[in-house]
Amino acid sequence: MVATILASVAQFELERSGERRKESAAYLRKSGLWGGGNFTYGYRPEARSGPEGKRWALVPDPETSQIVSLTAEKIISGSSAAAVCRYLKSAGVPTPNGGSEWRPQSLLVILRSPALTGHVMHQGEPVRDDDGLPVMLDPILSDKTFSSLH
Repeated sequence: MVATILASVAQFELERSGERRKESAAYLRKSGLWGGGNFTYGYRPEARSGPEGKRWALVPDPETSQIVSLTAEKIISGSSAAAVCRYLKSAGVPTPNGGSEWRPQSLLVILRSPALTGHVMHQGEPVRDDDGLPVMLDPILSDKTFSSLH
């Protein structure tokens, strides 16, 4: 009987722990903060200190955000994704995972991310604050440039 009670308490705590992790992740997203994991190419995490201690925010990365802007300009001016990939490889620009072989489809996935316009995204949807407004970061591409890519 004691073992059953302990098992029930452990199960409850396990479930509550998962809920706390989800709540924390949602809070960070709504605050425009980074909770770890993957982030959009062109951004990088940066430590910020505040009343709650050190938090991480995503900010445009000086190097990769320029690559995003350059590739967007080339695509808009008529270059194919394959031609841009060849250019990036010849210029020695590493891929997001550190490789050297850029793939057209991967490049297009990067350029089609609404996160490049500053929108905080979660599961393909923009994150909204408590007032229903989109949570924003500093954009890498303007809305006009982004819409010209499509």
